[in-house]
Amino acid sequence: VGPAISSIQPDQNTELGAPRQPVTVVFNQAMDHASVEAGLKLLDGAGTPVNAALAWSTGGDTVTLTPSANLAPGKVYSVVVPKGLRGANGGETKGERKTSFTVAPPAAVTTTRPANGETSADRFGLNINFSTPIDPDLLREKISVTGFRLQAIQDGMYGGGGDERSLYI
Repeated sequence: VGPAISSIQPDQNTELGAPRQPVTVVFNQAMDHASVEAGLKLLDGAGTPVNAALAWSTGGDTVTLTPSANLAPGKVYSVVVPKGLRGANGGETKGERKTSFTVAPPAAVTTTRPANGETSADRFGLNINFSTPIDPDLLREKISVTGFRLQAIQDGMYGGGGDERSLYI
């Protein structure tokens, strides 16, 4: 059996890639490192190669490219694995494989409930919706709600003015 590509990650048309999205190519057997390193490409939308560090698995069948710098948010990048890459024990890959992914745009608040400027909240509390998935641990102690009077919080009523405090979520 000749060498072949088993998988490429991220998958075709993946959205919300990371700024330093690693690209992993798995082959069905150990590969000639020099051949793969000369042929494998990560390209920006204009087709310009992106500088990336390469790392091989112990068995030599998996290579991971990690961009040397952050990729541009909201932009599409392509991975090209050309035909003719040599296996460690001979033979060559028969076909070219391409895949592309989009780097996530910067996160932004899209909506809040209550809306900005509203002075009351319903019984379901506060909701903040973002344009992209957010790691909750990154937000801990970074979001505050102001305009609450200490006595109103203690009394179970919420409103602004007077002795304002911040409520951390």
